[in-house]
Amino acid sequence: MLEHLSKARFIKEIADFTHGSEWIYRGINPAVIVFHDSVHLYEKGIRDVYDPLKKLFPQVNFYQVLIDRDPQIAQIYDIQTSPTTMFIPLTGKPLFIPGFLTPEEAKEKTEFLIEGRTKQIIKNDCI
Repeated sequence: MLEHLSKARFIKEIADFTHGSEWIYRGINPAVIVFHDSVHLYEKGIRDVYDPLKKLFPQVNFYQVLIDRDPQIAQIYDIQTSPTTMFIPLTGKPLFIPGFLTPEEAKEKTEFLIEGRTKQIIKNDCI
């Protein structure tokens, strides 16, 4: 199961969005965050996509943000689609993919994240 990020934990471990708009990632590993509403909390599709990736890519931190419980995080990043996946490289800005990703798409994009090929994450996606 993906670890839940509350607003406080997001600010502490990911980025402090309360003081300006400059993105400064606080993590030491690349990260993938799935933003979704609580209706999708136990949805088999989300678990089936991301739980295997947690095991396959231990060098990446995987999280979830429940946008109906912590709407400010979704609002600050203009997330309007549930689910939306945020890919966070160690350097540079995060990338957002709205909509559900297949296991193959999520795996490929996570590989690009690890390899530092962030431009490939959004290739062929509409953002």
